[in-house]
Amino acid sequence: MSYFIVDKPEIKAYGCVEFKKRRFFELLMGKRKDRLLIDGVEYEYDAGAWACWVPALCLKLLFSREGKLVCRYPGVPAPEALMAEDVDLDKQAGPGSPYTYGDWRRVYEKSMEVRVAELWIASWRLYKSGLGPRPLAIFKADKYIEHDSVDEAGMVGIFTEDVTRLPEKQDASEEDVMACGVQVDRIKSCVRQQLNGYVVDLNSVVGVVPVDADDEVHEVVEMIGSS
Repeated sequence: MSYFIVDKPEIKAYGCVEFKKRRFFELLMGKRKDRLLIDGVEYEYDAGAWACWVPALCLKLLFSREGKLVCRYPGVPAPEALMAEDVDLDKQAGPGSPYTYGDWRRVYEKSMEVRVAELWIASWRLYKSGLGPRPLAIFKADKYIEHDSVDEAGMVGIFTEDVTRLPEKQDASEEDVMACGVQVDRIKSCVRQQLNGYVVDLNSVVGVVPVDADDEVHEVVEMIGSS
């Protein structure tokens, strides 16, 4: 089955992302949002489990460490613990969890470039079907700094339309998403947590991925690497 031809992304290259600590008086007053610097320019951001949203730039940045994905939700399995040889990868990752330790290991082993390529293709297919915002470009930074630690692997993300500025529409169904060549995430948060009727929540332990897109993903990853 063939799907929409995906536009090749523009890769916007930057030097450094630096996450800033909140000052004590800001924490005390609760008035200041989290901030980061991109090449020295300060922006506020909203943090999620797998990514953060920079409203002023319409930019979603993936959380990563040494080029691999990480989750910042409290209490989740630590990447280091899952890499041990004696870990039972078929074991459920906690009471009632929909994921195994193997699911967690696989997502932690995925490179940020592969994930952003998957997101680009899935987002484009959703957009062409009228189900999601238009992806605009891929973000790439050479390094990022946090807690005085420098990660030379850098960060990646996607510039996208801001759905809060788009006309409200009816929510998409799981069948709508599947029909455009996008596999919903395991817990179906992409259809349960739509904004203004648009599918935007694509990241999870077993997240949204484009169907039959290995060649396209590889091509986008190569573009990111050569930029």
